[in-house]
Amino acid sequence: MSVGTMLSSSRKDSATRGGLPLKESASEPPEILFDDDFGDSSAAEALSASLPVPNESQARVPPRNLPAFLRHLWRVPLLTAAQEQHCFQLMNHAKHAALKAHELSRTCIGCVESHNDETRYNERALEIRNFLVESNLRLVVSIARKQATSGSEQFEELVCIGNAALIRAVELFDYQLGNRFSTYAYKAIQRAMFSDHRRTIRLKERRHPAGSTAIHEVIEDAGASDMAELDAAETRHQVLRLMEVLDERDRAIVMARFGMSEIREGNSFSAIAKEIGLSTTRTVQLFHRSMQKMRSLLKSNEKQMVI
Repeated sequence: MSVGTMLSSSRKDSATRGGLPLKESASEPPEILFDDDFGDSSAAEALSASLPVPNESQARVPPRNLPAFLRHLWRVPLLTAAQEQHCFQLMNHAKHAALKAHELSRTCIGCVESHNDETRYNERALEIRNFLVESNLRLVVSIARKQATSGSEQFEELVCIGNAALIRAVELFDYQLGNRFSTYAYKAIQRAMFSDHRRTIRLKERRHPAGSTAIHEVIEDAGASDMAELDAAETRHQVLRLMEVLDERDRAIVMARFGMSEIREGNSFSAIAKEIGLSTTRTVQLFHRSMQKMRSLLKSNEKQMVI
């Protein structure tokens, strides 16, 4: 599956929500960087300003050994530093305006206009975010090509993992520091792919004597190893209890990834995604969100035990 296909598939998965989801629920507000430019004028600009037109001279000739379905990414021109800064600022202003509209709609019963404004600003923020993601997709592919060692299946899985990391990096990037986004994104993508590489190695080694792994060690390392040592009966029981905070779909994803379900094909994200009917990128996002919920519950339980 190509990067472009994955991005468009993610949009189809969440078409009723206006594309790749900016936030999972009203209780999870988007990350916003506050600056002195916030105001009615910045909100209006966030809606009306045109996205920059990249310089065609920034397009590159794709590598010779690149799969045909990915070659088009090298025809997408890169953004200049100024264009990149402008896009992140617009996205941030749109998020801020959406948050203000949301707060106003909560205090004003029947204020349809505020609700409509929130929707418009959220959709605009999503549009800008997707534009930034598409402008940097070749970075994901470049890193995946260097990391992949066992054929196209691993390469495509790394691209999916890197794509999810790229989307998250766009959300978290602090453009006010003046750094280039590619520097920040490269580290985030590489870190995500390396974590998956560690998981693969540990699954192959299968070194997990019963009772040898403490539950907090398993959960804290899950981002890297996806619980390769989950065969310990006590650990499995505790993990199942932690999964009670997840809804049915997210629980199914986590169980499949940890080899606790009937899904075969090595529990790869692509196999899980096919089974539950989502895009691979969306499945990766939901998995990492679920792990964060489980970590939070674990830390909360440990604090209560101390008290």
